[in-house]
Order: sequence, then C-alpha cells, then structure tokens
Amino acid sequence: MLKAAAVDLAVAEGTDFMPSDGWLSRWKACHNIVFKKEEGEHQDADLCAALDWKHTNLPQTLYSYSPNDIFNEDESGLYFRGFLEKGHCFKGEELAGSKKTKERITALFCANMLGSEKRPLLIIGKGKQLRCFPKDLNRLPVDYASSKKAWMTGQIFQQWLHNQCGPVVKEKGSSHKGSPYICLLVDNCSVHPSNICLTNIDLKFLPPNTTSIILPMDTAVVKNCKAHYKSRLNHSIISALDAAPENKAKDISNSITLLNALYLANESWNAVSSQTILNCFRKGSLCIDEAADVSDGDDSVPENWMSEEFKEFVDMDKDVEIAGELTDAELLEAANYSKHVKVETTGRF
Repeated sequence: MLKAAAVDLAVAEGTDFMPSDGWLSRWKACHNIVFKKEEGEHQDADLCAALDWKHTNLPQTLYSYSPNDIFNEDESGLYFRGFLEKGHCFKGEELAGSKKTKERITALFCANMLGSEKRPLLIIGKGKQLRCFPKDLNRLPVDYASSKKAWMTGQIFQQWLHNQCGPVVKEKGSSHKGSPYICLLVDNCSVHPSNICLTNIDLKFLPPNTTSIILPMDTAVVKNCKAHYKSRLNHSIISALDAAPENKAKDISNSITLLNALYLANESWNAVSSQTILNCFRKGSLCIDEAADVSDGDDSVPENWMSEEFKEFVDMDKDVEIAGELTDAELLEAANYSKHVKVETTGRF
C-alpha cells in the first residue's frame, strides 16, 4: 500500500518513479517510524543482562560523570481522566470507566541522579492546537508535542533532546575536556534512535528487556508521579461535587480537558521530591553512596479510597503502549505529519 501511495504521489508531481523494497526500507528508517511493539515489561526481564551491564558498563559511567550530570528518562502512558472499569464510588455514585475516560496521553519524565534537576515534563497528545489551549503554546505549564495516536516518535524524541537537553548542558559546561556534558540513560526501543548526533549528551542505551530492573524512572519515579496526579484528579472531582452536589461525578470527569490535565501533571511532577528520585536511583544500585532509606516515596492514599483500590487506580495505565505498530496508511500519514513535528517548550531555559 505504501508503494502504491508513493507511485500516486509521484504521478501527481509528474515524476517517473517505481519504488523498490529497498526504497521502502530506507524510507521507513529515514522517517524513524518503523515502530514495533514495545515489549518492556510484557516480556520477562533479562536479569542476567541487567547484572552484566551494572558490572561492566555502569562503573565507567559513574567514574566519568558526577551524580549531578547523570540523567534518566522514561515515557509512560496516562489515562488523564480515566477510572477503573469496575468504577469507584463518589458520594454514592459509581464512576465507571468509559471510552472518554480512557482518553490517553504519553508523558516523558527526566531527572538527574540526585533529583536536584527535574526536566520539564513533555506531554504528547493527539491534537496540535486544541480549543482549550492558549494561542501562545509557550504559556502551557509543560512542554507539548502531538502525534496521530499520542505516541512517542523518533522525531519527537530527537527534537526533545535538542530543545530540552541542549540549552541546559551548554550552560553547565563540561567537567571533562572533550567529553559530553551529561550522560542520559535511556531504554533500548524503536522510538529512541541510536544514530542521533549529539555533542553535549552521551546517550547510553540499556540492553533489551532490562529497563524495569535498572532504570529508576521506570521502576518507581513514574509511579510516584502518577500517584500524585491521580490523587489530585480525585480531589478535583470531590471539590466539584462539594461545590455543586447536583452534578454527576461522571460528567465532571468527562469535562476534564487536556489543558486541565497538563496543569495537574505539572503539579504532580513538581510534587515528586528529590529524595524520592535519589532513593529510586539507589534502589536500582545506580549510586555509589548507598543509603538505608530506599523507599519509593510518598504515595499517600486519599481518604475516600481503600489502599489496594488506589494502588490499582495508580497502576491502571502502566502497560499502556507509548508506541506500536502502524498500518501502511498510518505510516504514510505519520511521514507527512513528521515534517511538521514541533515540541513546544515553556521557554524556561
């Protein structure tokens, strides 16, 4: 189908062109949209590979960079207004999951080992310029990008690296002559292209299927942020019901806009403490100075929830895909869309 579409485009432009299989492979690779299912936690984690990486690769990284200059990033899906399928009772009314409450976004989290520097959240939604957004997207509380399915793409990841990491590391300066200013630990997946040319950032890719064992963001930091987010989401619904008891919890939930979600997400990310992040690095054995306190952080349970129920609420979107297979038609549309990909930054750097 892609080849046929390419021929149609060539005819429309008056060009004599016959695409080959080799051209198709190069075209997909060029656009970084050859997505595969991201297995991650869906497969058994490779403990042996993780231990080998920690013993052979990690020591050199810890020696070459200060803890302040070692960063980790990870993406996670989020149902920004969603609730459990079996529902939750708000003042006698059960708020069950629905198609609208399962509208999702992708969030990118990034922080350094000490937790002293948290990068602004990057949120990926489906719409480029929504009605609820301000005309000047620099006024958004987080960085924002969009893609057809609210997925991370190679183009968005590359622009995030250049827009976000670049300006900061240039200001910081390098502690080692001739070496990159910071080290960024990332998982090995199709939306993290390995051929990115960066002079300021040392991208270190983990072995496949080791993310859940090694990376702190994947193991606990994201979960802590989601706990803050969903606690705030719960509080906003309760407050709205208190202010107008005649309203329905379902209607309040459905009225939450993406802009509301961006503000809640920003507040939640700000609420994740530096100690929580540091503890998660220690828990993953990524710190030289081990400490006794390796708790994941404060995942306080709202008063109107049982502990296990709230835990299930926090974890309900942990396996939501941040990338996946695209049909040929979607690949072609994504390629055209990728020409205009732009990560809107907050202008804080």
